[in-house]
Parts: sequence; structure tokens; C-alpha cells
Amino acid sequence: MAAVLGTLGVNLLMFLRFFFPRALYEPKTKFLIGYPSDFGFGVDTKFQKDFRIWVVRNTEGINFEGPAPRPMDRAHVELNPEGQIVVDLSHLYSWPKGDPSQFGDPGAILRNV
Repeated sequence: MAAVLGTLGVNLLMFLRFFFPRALYEPKTKFLIGYPSDFGFGVDTKFQKDFRIWVVRNTEGINFEGPAPRPMDRAHVELNPEGQIVVDLSHLYSWPKGDPSQFGDPGAILRNV
């Protein structure tokens, strides 16, 4: 009798578990990272763990040879009215090999900051 009740109890728990699906929560695609003056010359990796981005405050190199098939994508960046940098990961700029570059498009880089 205990085995039958145990089996029914486990099956009931598995049935109830169906109503609470496992969900992965992705980070937001649009977020603030601070003011341009917060970043020094070079590469800042403090957002690498949370948002998987690097903040680069110099010219990025373009690969011509090597194992990388193309340069890394750039996220859309802009300044909000308060002067903080807004990053939008839902809009990426890329430079596929043999295609025109999107790196000069508005939003691919902040100029004169």
C-alpha cells in the first residue's frame, strides 16, 4: 500500500510541476552604462559578466587575417537626454567578410564624446 501511495504521490508532484515551467531569464537588451567620462582610454570589461559587452574608448582594430572570420559586432549606442550612454543589444552592427561595413552607420559608435 505504501508503494502505491508513494507512486501516486510522486506522479501528482510531477503533474503539478508541469504548471511551473522552467524559464531562463535573459538580461535586458536596452540598458544604461553610465556617462562617457566614466570610461578611460582603452577597453573596459566591467559589463562583460552581466551584459556580455566590452566598452572600448579608442579605435577598434579590424582583422585582416587570423582565426577570426570577421570583426566583433557592435551594439547600438546613443546618449539619453541626461548624457548617459544607452546600449541596445537588439540592434547590432556587423561587418561580414566581403560585405560593406555597418560600423560607420549612425548608432554604431559615439563620436565627439
